[in-house]
Amino acid sequence: MDSLHTELEQVKLEQKSTNQKIDNLRDSLTDQIDLLREDTWTTRSEVQKIKRKAKV
Repeated sequence: MDSLHTELEQVKLEQKSTNQKIDNLRDSLTDQIDLLREDTWTTRSEVQKIKRKAKV
């Protein structure tokens, strides 16, 4: 019974560690997506400025 309890505790620890890794990866991916969106809007804004200058 002790062996089973020890094994169960080990699995819980591994699960907690895995969940933390998943959370960290999700946060990192969210940050990367936000940066990509920001870069996309900056690029679009720059393209619009160039188009306006070209029409003048």
